[in-house]
This record gives sequence, structure tokens and C-alpha cells, in this order.
Amino acid sequence: MIGVSVLLLLGIALRVGLFMDAISSEAILTKYTQSEALQSILYNPRYTLSAVKEAIFVTGNLNDGNNPYPLVTFAVDKFLEKYPHQFSQDFVFGILSLLLDALIAYKLYRLAKALNKGNTDHMNWEKRIENDMNPLIYPISASKAHLFGLRFDDDDQKFPTLFASSNVPHLCAMIYFFNPFTILTSASGVPSIQGLWIFLLVCTLVDSVNGNALSAALFLSILCHVDIYNIVLLMPCAILWKHHYEFKSNELKKKRPSPFFFIFCFLFWFVTINVASMIFFGWGLKTLKEAYDVTKNYKDLTPNLGMHWYLFINTFSRYREYFVIVCSGFVFLFCIPLLIRFYNYPMEMVIMIQLLRVIFNPRPTLQEVTFALSLVTLARRSIARMSVNSVIWLLALPVPIILYVLDHGLWLEIGSGNANYMFFQCLVYNVFLGFFTFDFISSTLRRDKALQLTHKNSQMNSSGVDKDKSD
Repeated sequence: MIGVSVLLLLGIALRVGLFMDAISSEAILTKYTQSEALQSILYNPRYTLSAVKEAIFVTGNLNDGNNPYPLVTFAVDKFLEKYPHQFSQDFVFGILSLLLDALIAYKLYRLAKALNKGNTDHMNWEKRIENDMNPLIYPISASKAHLFGLRFDDDDQKFPTLFASSNVPHLCAMIYFFNPFTILTSASGVPSIQGLWIFLLVCTLVDSVNGNALSAALFLSILCHVDIYNIVLLMPCAILWKHHYEFKSNELKKKRPSPFFFIFCFLFWFVTINVASMIFFGWGLKTLKEAYDVTKNYKDLTPNLGMHWYLFINTFSRYREYFVIVCSGFVFLFCIPLLIRFYNYPMEMVIMIQLLRVIFNPRPTLQEVTFALSLVTLARRSIARMSVNSVIWLLALPVPIILYVLDHGLWLEIGSGNANYMFFQCLVYNVFLGFFTFDFISSTLRRDKALQLTHKNSQMNSSGVDKDKSD
């Protein structure tokens, strides 16, 4: 606990120090932390204050149908009326970013705690099957005992292992809060609201695990109103709520729930938000359709850690619309296969979707990557089956990131490089993430196969014993 407290204080001190430097008149580090190269990997340009101001200026009228983010521009416009000075705007947004980072870390801690307490039907079944599992297919070997203990349920309070159940909440929160990329994102002095969407997503997961369908569906509907891509999380969150609410309903002797109740709550809030938007913003059906256009994220792409920007600068204009439609549907292709195969692993399904969204996002940020990797720690039974290569891929990620920042300056600032240099780093970065994602998915698949095989053998052995007794 002392080590966790020291890391927490150190993370807060680093953020406050960087933020004070950013808002001071004699800034020392700001020219580095606010460089175009770093901003391209840390921030989604759609959600920076300067971009929202530009959207308000261009659309002129907040009711204009060409405004792709009316909810965001409406809220920011009201804020700008109250704080017209640039310094006050930067200061308030900076404090908001620092608070959001702390709240996200706290919510991740709460999420891990709630998952540890929720003994769902499938989790209890998995624990029983693991007791009969053949040592050859049991995930914890002697080489991994220092990470997981001898068994998953072993939790030595004096000397807990790294992935002990008591350590996972701290580990999950610290991976996000003490990560250098999240520190730079929240404290570099660039006003942005992108952390708000991560906070709402964590709130959705926490309330789903706690069995609160109304609030979880509300948070998810707000996220879908801002970015319709979040709809891919609807079924995983509904199943996550169902599994953990079953545990609570068994305690309270209530009727077992259905995921359709969660979907109904989501549809109720989603319709309510859209009707309210039509009333307050004066939307028509055409405007509503434009707001949920999945291709809008591919407009005006600038260089980032994704790969779409390179594709579109090399694509003829007459083929652009075709590739926009194809690329915007990549994430949706994985939803049904993952839902069918990993129905009993909703939290793992959420992690898979988040990792895939990071790879296929046209405007990925390192804050999203850090958040996805912090969620991975919640699936320790899948982590135990992952290969050591995943550690190598994670440790290698900073290499293409650093080279991307260097090539960004060479090409767009000095002019001595070209786009191919940057794209190669983006390609290597996404390949590493893809290998890690594939390893996580395959490890979860091997986990389920080992459980099914052990369960089948147990049934065969029990039926054989019963037959011998009858004879």
C-alpha cells in the first residue's frame, strides 16, 4: 500500500508540475509537450478546444445540420460565454483534464474490485473445473508462479503476487494513471475533452458490473450519441450486466434477468436523448442522419498513429467514398463472431473490442491504447495463457512511437523526409498491437477450450463410475 501511495503522489506531482509549466508565462517544457508531433499522437483533433471553436465559428448557428457534434459544440459554446478569456479557458480545461484522469483511475479501481467480488455462475463453474484440470493444460506453470501464485484463488496477504486478486485493482488503476502518455495528455496544456468519453465508458462498465442497468445504459447512450461506433459495446455490456446481476439476484432471491432489459433501457435513453436534441437544436431527420454518419471520422484526416491517413492521401478522389465505407465497417465485422464465441466472457469481449477499435480507429490516441491495456489486467486467467512474445511486443511499442515523432518533424516541419517514413512506423506500431490483440483473443479461446475439455472428461469419468456401481 505504501508503494501504491508513493506512485499515486508521484503521478499527481508530475501532472501538476507539467500543468503549471504549461500555463506559466515562462514555460520551459511547453514547446516540446505542445509540438505538433506529440499532439498528433496524444489528442483526437475533433475534441480539442481549438477544433470545437472552429466548428462553432464555421457552422455559425448551432442548429446547422453541417455540425457533426452539436452536443459538444453546444456545451462548449455555453462554457465560452462564461469564460471568454483564453487563459481562463486553458486553466479550466486543464483542471478538468487532471480531474478526469484521477476519476478514470478511481473508476478502474472500482471496476476491478467489483469484478473480484462478483461470483457469477460462469465464474463459479470455471473455478470448480480448474480444480479438476490436467496440469498439462492448467495455465499456471512453475515459471509463472511468481506472477499468479500456484492457483488463481491463492492470495497471500503478506506476499501477494503481481496478478493476485488483491493487487489487480491497484495494477489496473496505476497502469492508466502512472503511464507517461496519459500524464502528457492531461497535463501538457492542450485543452481537450477526449478524456470525458473514456470516463463515461468506465462508468458504463462499473454500473454494468454493479447491476445498475439504468445508469449504465444512460452513459452508453450518451457515448453513442457522440460517436455511434460505441454501439459495438451494447451487447457485451448487456451480457456483463446480466451475469453480475444474476449473482445479485440469487442473493436477493429475485427473478433471473435478461440482457434484453439492458437493451430496452439503452433504447429508452437513446431515443430520449435524440428527441431532446431535436427539440433543443431544432434538428430534422436529415440532420439526425448526418449526426450518426460513421464516415465523418474519415474527413480531413491528418497524420497520426493510425494507417488510414496514408491510405487516403494515396487514393484517387473517385475511389475515396468506397474506401471510406469499407474502412468504417472494419470494427463491426468482429462483433457477431466475438459475441457468439465469447458469450460467457463479456469483460474479455469488451477488452477485445477496445483493442480492435484502437487498431482500426482513423484517429487513434495513446490515451485510448493505455486505457485498453489497463483493462487487459482484469482478465488474469487469459493473461496467464498468453505467450512471452506479448511482453516483447508491448516493450517494443515505444520504439515506433518515438521514431514516428522524429519522422513527423523531419517531414512536416523540416521538410527533409516524406510520408513513407512515418507510415512505416505506424505500420510497425499497429502490427505490434495486432499481435498482442491476437494473442489475447487466442489465449481466451484456449482458456475456454481447456475448460470445456476438462468438463467433458469429468462427465465421462462420473458416468463411468456410476456404470461400475450399477454393475
